[in-house]
Amino acid sequence: MEDDDGYVTGGRQRRRIATGAPPKEIQGPSPELCGIMLVVLLAVSVALKLSLLFILLQPVFQENSSAIDFTSSVSFHSCELARLNSTENLTLDPETAHYQLILTGDGKNVWRGNSTVDTLPLKEKRFDHVLSILTHEGFTSGKHCWKVDTRNGRYWAMGVARESVRRKGRFNISPQEGFWAIQQWDGEYQVLASPTLVLSLTNFPRMIWVYLDYEEEKVAFFNAVTKDPIFTFPKASFSGERVFPWFAVWASGFYLTLLP
Repeated sequence: MEDDDGYVTGGRQRRRIATGAPPKEIQGPSPELCGIMLVVLLAVSVALKLSLLFILLQPVFQENSSAIDFTSSVSFHSCELARLNSTENLTLDPETAHYQLILTGDGKNVWRGNSTVDTLPLKEKRFDHVLSILTHEGFTSGKHCWKVDTRNGRYWAMGVARESVRRKGRFNISPQEGFWAIQQWDGEYQVLASPTLVLSLTNFPRMIWVYLDYEEEKVAFFNAVTKDPIFTFPKASFSGERVFPWFAVWASGFYLTLLP
């Protein structure tokens, strides 16, 4: 039976009789809300991962950007002005030449021979593994421009090199090693960097102007016929050293010619 406090008594036990409306059932979020929350969580996760990846790769970007900056270029007019102000009469230096490279007497032509035995005198200046050669003339200031005939070559490289570059053994030809150069390899034009960059050119140059601005630390290449830019290395980090025009002939039967 029920007492005055609303309890049912029976023997020694008393229990409360529930009165009023039953409690409401607690409902979870709707499926639509769950879907929105999942999308937000995935977006936040992706953003965090991308931020972490950028932080990890930032030093790499900074290192590469010091060697190559795709936003910087030089106009052909700069090369024309350099030609007016400074007449270059470059000649190749046989004391720097790899033993397989052959020069004409006037020092204007170089090609690769078939010799397999090094019979040349041992010289500290000589490249003993990489098929390279420098000119007699080097530069420590000013703007300079020289023209090279590549019509007989499909495997060559050209550019500038610091005086202190390695001459012995194997090494990578790249700005990090003191070289700023391009090459043609079986019809494909490439920037010699780390990694190698393939150039997309509409006109394949058969004669090339090489431009050097020592104070601005820039090296640029132009198609000598169309005057179109090929590539520009800015901030070449010459470090106050003398720099030399540099050439390489990779395969037999091909040659490069220095033009007036």
